[in-house]
Amino acid sequence: MATIISLDDYRHKLVDKILIAGTYEQIKRFLLAAIKSMKEREVHGHLINRFIDKTINQLYAISLLDQDLKRQLNIKYAKSQLELIKRHEEEGKKHV
Repeated sequence: MATIISLDDYRHKLVDKILIAGTYEQIKRFLLAAIKSMKEREVHGHLINRFIDKTINQLYAISLLDQDLKRQLNIKYAKSQLELIKRHEEEGKKHV
């Protein structure tokens, strides 16, 4: 039986993965897989947008001064990728 977790738990696990990712490609895969998984589970679009916004906010809340250089770069890259994903999602809605 599959374990059901909240979107908050899912987001926290995603951020943990981002922090320890070895490459930017891994970060991008994690982010795209999270969005794809939610869509496959038919999570409503506004909840996906909130998930993205909350993830961005959580990344901004992490003090970069307390992180090593690799984690700082991972956080910055993830924020930029999430902004791109968000823009893409919004553009997709305009064309529907």
